[in-house]
Amino acid sequence: MLISRNIVKQDGRKIDRPTKNRRMRLVAVDDRCLRSLRFQLDASTERAQAVRIDLVEDPYLFTVSVDGSEPWDPDTITQFFARVRGRLGLSKQIKFKVFRRFMDTYGQELGFSLAQVSIGAGHDPAVASKRYTGRVGESDRALANAMSKLLGGDLI
Repeated sequence: MLISRNIVKQDGRKIDRPTKNRRMRLVAVDDRCLRSLRFQLDASTERAQAVRIDLVEDPYLFTVSVDGSEPWDPDTITQFFARVRGRLGLSKQIKFKVFRRFMDTYGQELGFSLAQVSIGAGHDPAVASKRYTGRVGESDRALANAMSKLLGGDLI
């Protein structure tokens, strides 16, 4: 999936602009995500056909307009997450944006490089290395053991 644009709210208006670092990035998606995106596009197409309107060229997948010309408000997902979190009785301290950090941390935990996971999350790897290094203890221990073996193992 190519990510090249960003919807932001400025002075109460939605603005479609290039990404923060003005770079396009290609992100691999799994089959489940691809099916979800296809479902969303098909649903948009069906809604437009139901009222005999054509979708605009290159419509937004997540749109508030029948023709796909207007994107969701940038806060829509955050608000939806807050409602689901409330229904599940989860702490308000759990914010939607932490899933990006979760991806960075556990992507590394699964053995993927910082560069791989940070690019996938839309971060500059140099910046991510300073912010998203909240590793889980087992991998840290495994790294320490590997370093010990590399350096000669039992020296004491």
